[in-house]
Amino acid sequence: MDDIRYFAALLAVVVYPPAVFFWILVHPLTGFWQRIGPAPSYIVIVAILVGIAMEIYHFRDVILAVDFGTNWLLISLAAILFGAGMVIEIRCRRQLSFSTLVGLPELKPESSSVELLKDGIYGQVRHPKYAGAALGLIAIAFFTNYFATYLLIVICLPALYLITVLEERELIDRFGEEYREYQKNVPRFIPRRSD
Repeated sequence: MDDIRYFAALLAVVVYPPAVFFWILVHPLTGFWQRIGPAPSYIVIVAILVGIAMEIYHFRDVILAVDFGTNWLLISLAAILFGAGMVIEIRCRRQLSFSTLVGLPELKPESSSVELLKDGIYGQVRHPKYAGAALGLIAIAFFTNYFATYLLIVICLPALYLITVLEERELIDRFGEEYREYQKNVPRFIPRRSD
C-alpha cells in the first residue's frame, strides 16, 4: 500500500500544478494565444508545463519527504470523494467535446461553434469540471496522506477559483448577456437545493 500511495502522491504533485497552470496561462492571455494560433500556442504552453513537471519530479524526494502513513479512514473518505468526482467527470464528458476539454475555443474561437452549455450538469453548476477536479484533489490527498498533497489543496483550490473568475470574464466577452443571465440562475460550484 505504501508504494501505491507514494506513486499516487508523486503523480499528483507532478501533474496537478502544471494542469492548473495551463488554464492560468490560457485564460488571461487568450488574445495573445489567438494571434499566434493554436499550434504554436500548444507548443509553447506544453513546453512550459513539461518543464514545470520535470522540475517538480527532480525534487520529488524533498517534496514527498513527509508521509503521514496509511490511514484507512482517510482512504475510505477518499473513495467516496473520488467516486463523486468521477460521477461529475462522466457527466461533464457527455457534454464536452475533446476540443473544448483542451481549450481550443479559447485559442481559436472562430474555428469552433461552441454554444453556451446550460443543460445537464451545466444546469446545476457553472463549473462542474473544476468542482470535480477539486474533489479529486482532496481524494488524492486523503488517499496518499502526504504533506505535499495537502499543500496542493492549499495552492490549487484558490488557483481553481481564480481560473473560474478568469474564465467567466472570457465567457462574458464571448456570450454577453446570455452568460450574465446564466450566472444569475446557476451557482458556480455547489448546486442549490431544489424545493
